[in-house]
Amino acid sequence: MYTKKEKNGDFLLVCLYVDDLIFTGNNARMIQEFKDFMIREFAMTDIGLMSYYLGIEVKHEEKGIFISFSKSLRKIRFEEIQHGGEQSS
Repeated sequence: MYTKKEKNGDFLLVCLYVDDLIFTGNNARMIQEFKDFMIREFAMTDIGLMSYYLGIEVKHEEKGIFISFSKSLRKIRFEEIQHGGEQSS
């Protein structure tokens, strides 16, 4: 994880997991500058707002950003039923 914080309180947060790069912040200019830099320097494409990542559903709404684990929990429960309640390793 990488963070950049400016004196005025603006920040950029960047997380890298395997080959996925997720970034956010509270300043649209900082986000756009980072995105433009990464696209120029690396073979990177912008796929837009995150909607699903590592079993987490992400919804962007007017009231805020909401996350849900419901799909992954249903899958775990289904696997438990298939294996007679035993956890597979």
